Amino acid sequence: MARPRLQPGPATARVAPLDPCTLGRPFHLLDGFLQRLALHLEQALQHRFNRRCGARFRVGAAGIAASLPGADGATRWRAYRDATGAVAVRLERPLLLAMLGFHYGDDPATAAAQADAPETETEHRFTGGLYPQFLDALAVCSGGSAGGFAAEAAASPHAGRRIVRIELHEDGLGLAGRLELALDEAWLEHLFHHVAPARPALAPAPDAGQPLQRRLPVTLNARIATREIAFEDLLRLRPGDILPIRPVGTADVLVEDVHLFRASVAEQGGTLCLTSFVPVE
Repeated sequence: MARPRLQPGPATARVAPLDPCTLGRPFHLLDGFLQRLALHLEQALQHRFNRRCGARFRVGAAGIAASLPGADGATRWRAYRDATGAVAVRLERPLLLAMLGFHYGDDPATAAAQADAPETETEHRFTGGLYPQFLDALAVCSGGSAGGFAAEAAASPHAGRRIVRIELHEDGLGLAGRLELALDEAWLEHLFHHVAPARPALAPAPDAGQPLQRRLPVTLNARIATREIAFEDLLRLRPGDILPIRPVGTADVLVEDVHLFRASVAEQGGTLCLTSFVPVE
């Protein structure tokens, strides 16, 4: 008789690994900023390339992730700095060369096909004018102003640095790629501060000017008398019954069920009062 074989179960979706660098930091609040950045870049591409040159650039999804070691690719990073911190920028080269072709009136498809060729001086100058426009979008969408970035010596971002990734498409050429902005820690903290919800100021308490010992309410419980009776006698008690106790001279004073003082019991005008507090050792 043939032995039954176990059939493989349905494929399960892989769970994304948890990035410990995001724990305790409000990355979930950056969604609105990323949407504004994508919209701002869409408008910039429409104005510079689509309307002027007949291109069909559009912006896709935007997200933020960590830089991984060995994942730089062939596209060159260019570094910039402003008063907030440092940002490195790169655009995948086929898209960059297509923009270059549209800008100079060349065939963008032919230009994009030269992605493996060495960088030209024309491309270098074009990139030096294009990337600051992307950085201006970053600054404006995070509550700053445009025009504050200056170029620095090029350097690839180290592993773990946060990178804003925006998908770009040119539908007429069938091109797709990514624009990446690598933020240093100062720029990341700037974004967190910008997207943090404003907290309403708390109204001062009426007695805020008083010392704490005068503002902190404390409940005192006085245990004036204790009497032990049999459980059988307890069951016989009825309204109006009287339990005789010894004359009261002192009482235990408790705060939150903690015995803190002994006090004398006095009578004044028919009211029992506590006096002569003595701390319990």
